[in-house]
Amino acid sequence: MAQLTHWKRRLKDELVDSSKIGAFFSSPSIDFLCRHHGHVWRDSFWSPALTLVTFLLQVFDGAKTLRAAVATLLVHRAARGESDLPSCNPSTYGQARRRVPWPLIADLPGHVARALPRRVSAAAAAQNSPSGDWLGHRVWIVDGSRVRMPDTPELQKAFPQPPGQKIGCGFPVAQLVAVFCWSTGAIVDALLDTLRPHELTLFRRAWALLQSGDVVLADRAYWAFGDMARLLQRGVFGVFRLHQRRKADFRAGRRLGHDDRLVVWSRPERWIPSYGISREEFEQWPPTRTVRLVRVTHVPRGFRSRTVVLVTTLLDPVEAPADPIRALYGDRRTAELNLRSRP
Repeated sequence: MAQLTHWKRRLKDELVDSSKIGAFFSSPSIDFLCRHHGHVWRDSFWSPALTLVTFLLQVFDGAKTLRAAVATLLVHRAARGESDLPSCNPSTYGQARRRVPWPLIADLPGHVARALPRRVSAAAAAQNSPSGDWLGHRVWIVDGSRVRMPDTPELQKAFPQPPGQKIGCGFPVAQLVAVFCWSTGAIVDALLDTLRPHELTLFRRAWALLQSGDVVLADRAYWAFGDMARLLQRGVFGVFRLHQRRKADFRAGRRLGHDDRLVVWSRPERWIPSYGISREEFEQWPPTRTVRLVRVTHVPRGFRSRTVVLVTTLLDPVEAPADPIRALYGDRRTAELNLRSRP
């Protein structure tokens, strides 16, 4: 908790420093996004860029109030020697915040993530990848969570509470699926919806950011035969944990190495509406698909060993050896840790 508090304080300080994180919220950059979305604004102190910075300060502040956010911003700007500052009355900031278009806010995670310098993570360094890529591939980590919101009639209508809760005794709950950049750790896209659609359905809405050669890293909830086939048509590979309904037979197929095999899987026998696709799309799936199974055995000190089977569409053992794939899947849990540390 102390570590999280330290980083929250550091982010607040750097948001108002134009040479660091605040550079990603500079006026030219945000103005470009505003024009892209057709937003028109007045030339005043509360520009769209400054309004967004103040909004983030409000999110990081424990009080979460308009007045506290405005006071924090003005104190920092006064400390830098600026004298032409507005009143600390937060009403003008509140009006400016309401004028910021929602599509602009939705585009911000991707905008900031693309502008971040790509670092060399520990896993990338282990693969001698100075560019921050994994074996020459961009990697996206996908994970989901649930968020509870204030109990208001508007939120109850938009995000109904879970069916197991008694009416009037629960809170609205939303489902969140986040796409992380493996190299920088930044959230590139976030999909929000009710609890009704599956996480995989939400993830499909983010496929627009995937490019040929990319690798998707996720748990078994995001694996499906049809999605694997459609991603391969885009040139996108996947590394997933094997779904519990699939059995791993390491005696079948072609051996590539220790606990590393190529196997041929058949598509489901019949179409089911819960797949989230039409019958026509289902019939276009290939009848069979070659996949690769990689077994991972964890032996933590003081605990019994645990075996996990991975399924991947990276079939070449020379371009993608088994050990780097095992190490890559170990980075998947960083997404869960990042979701838990949300402010």
